[in-house]
Amino acid sequence: MKPYHPIDRLSQIEKVEAPNHLFEKIQSRIGSQKTENFSIGMSYAIAASIALFLCLNISLIVFKENTTNKMNLFTQLNSNNDLYK
Repeated sequence: MKPYHPIDRLSQIEKVEAPNHLFEKIQSRIGSQKTENFSIGMSYAIAASIALFLCLNISLIVFKENTTNKMNLFTQLNSNNDLYK
């Protein structure tokens, strides 16, 4: 005997005639329940803040690399002490 599975009940579904205006009624109900989580202005503000955050991070990384290179040059010049000899 074959074990029972809930999907086997799908074979028992019978076709029925649906009213002609049912599809339009379903679409109108879905359309009326559709809501947006964010407004367009809020989406633009979030995108702009993310872009600004990324630009600041990139500029800080570049500035830090330039400072490190300058400090290395300064350390080399100070360690020799024969700059003016």
